[in-house]
Amino acid sequence: MLLIAQLQKERKDANKHIQALCKNRLVIDIIAALDSVYGHESIQEDQAVWAYIGNHPLLKDRFMLDARYQH
Repeated sequence: MLLIAQLQKERKDANKHIQALCKNRLVIDIIAALDSVYGHESIQEDQAVWAYIGNHPLLKDRFMLDARYQH
């Protein structure tokens, strides 16, 4: 879910047209709100999200995360 959320955020950040038309909350904002509710520390910076995804053993080893997402 975090991977989808990060890609959605990056696409919106890079596209002025999407920024103007998209008024719904981003998935990354919903994840951050859930982190707060459950007392987890939220990952805020883009690079930190990619580091978490790229280094997560379950994603990397078991599910063989595609190299395109291992920044």
